[in-house]
Amino acid sequence: MAACALLSIVAFATACGDAGKVLPSVGSEPSTATTPTPLGPDEEGLPTSTLIGSGNVSLEPITGYGDFSQYEYWDVDWFEVVRLVVECANDNGVPVQLIPPGDGYSMSGIPPDQQEAARAVVQACRDGLHVPDPARPTQAQLEEHLGELIELKTCLEMQGYTIDDPPSLEVFIDSWDANPWHPYDSLIDRISYEEWNRLNVECPQP
Repeated sequence: MAACALLSIVAFATACGDAGKVLPSVGSEPSTATTPTPLGPDEEGLPTSTLIGSGNVSLEPITGYGDFSQYEYWDVDWFEVVRLVVECANDNGVPVQLIPPGDGYSMSGIPPDQQEAARAVVQACRDGLHVPDPARPTQAQLEEHLGELIELKTCLEMQGYTIDDPPSLEVFIDSWDANPWHPYDSLIDRISYEEWNRLNVECPQP
């Protein structure tokens, strides 16, 4: 149930606002430890010429990297979406980097004065994929996802961590639009960024 991963996925607690999920936008992402070499303001690639007015940026969709318009929202492979957005952004002069386990990207190597233009390119890459609009999961899909999260809890416990017990299915469904239970919530503020990345490889978020 890959789509649920981006709806309920937990971001590292020390994350900052300039690195974020591509789809859907539900919070911030951890910055990658390896920062790319930023482009200077006069270097070719980053579309600073597209700046409009007081820092607003608008670009036409960038196509040619895939088309998800024929998919139902819950059938989309969000890891593939993120990979394609990162590829598109890099091809268009924005050095975003894929971060573990592959469902997010980092913009930490881009200077602050170029962030707005960089985000516009990333958004144009996303728009060019024609991803379907978000849709609330059915009860059956939420039940399946809760089962996946319980398996994730077991995986994290096997790594030596104590994880809060899951709620009942009814409580999980009722809390979906607010703050649903997630095993990684138990680790926020308890582990380092490096350990967070390691765990996301050992125990990927569904």
